[in-house]
Amino acid sequence: MTDIIVYVVNALADILNDYPLTIIAVTLLIKFVLLPFDIHQRKNSRKQMALTAEVADIRRRYKDPNQANQKVQELYRKHKVSTLAGCLPLALQLVFLFSFFSALRMLVAEQTSLFVIEASALGADAVELPKWLWINNFWQPDSGFVSPMANAEELLTFLNQNVRDLSPEHLMLMKQSGIIEFTSEGLNVVESVYMQLHDSVLAANNLTGIANGWFGLPIITGVTTFLQQKLSMKNQPKMDEQTEATNNTMTYFMPFFSAAMCLSSNSGFALYWAVSNIITIVFTFIINAVFDAKEKKAAKAAL
Repeated sequence: MTDIIVYVVNALADILNDYPLTIIAVTLLIKFVLLPFDIHQRKNSRKQMALTAEVADIRRRYKDPNQANQKVQELYRKHKVSTLAGCLPLALQLVFLFSFFSALRMLVAEQTSLFVIEASALGADAVELPKWLWINNFWQPDSGFVSPMANAEELLTFLNQNVRDLSPEHLMLMKQSGIIEFTSEGLNVVESVYMQLHDSVLAANNLTGIANGWFGLPIITGVTTFLQQKLSMKNQPKMDEQTEATNNTMTYFMPFFSAAMCLSSNSGFALYWAVSNIITIVFTFIINAVFDAKEKKAAKAAL
């Protein structure tokens, strides 16, 4: 899945000549692929909500929990309601989320090594860091605490974490340029050589002493995750107290988790998560409006 996403992103980027726009386009494509599963899950949830009163009546009449659960399942089968319908869309979303995370790490490794190689071979003036809106380098985190280019220590950590995603050619070119070296202890960044290059690139892009971003995407992701969670709970059938408590905890935990993930990840991944949330919210309003209209029409026809 990761390799497919990398291929699609690179192919579209060649056409659009803009990685942020490409990521938005691929996010839209993924959401439309998942839309039929999402609609099925929402339809199933509405069926469950319509049966809430009957389920409550069954649980009131049957004091034995096992017998009550059996009768509830019989009721669901009669009305063709699946209690597992929500699992597949969630599982698919998680698969795409983690695949996109891995794909963006591969792209960042490729693009970051290219910047360093080009700066070393052609000079700092030949390298233009990819700006997007308020972000000075799209492949760095959208953070006021991060520089548009990694320092030597950060680059060493980055290279060691992503060495499998770097082509042997890129590694060899960086070695020939004196930026990295291979010792008995492993890969090492030659700090004096790299930091001179680092400072020159930032100066050439007028970014000396300037932060890479201002936390915009992490904040947007956190807020939209919260809204998405609230909308999701609103359209779910009433659960038992323990499940409700768990859902409420997740409603407030997930926004902080998503914001923290985006704060420490490259801006491409943060953009994917933020746009994915926004599309989901828009789809939710549209799908709910369509279902509401159909239910009102059916109610009028039944009169």
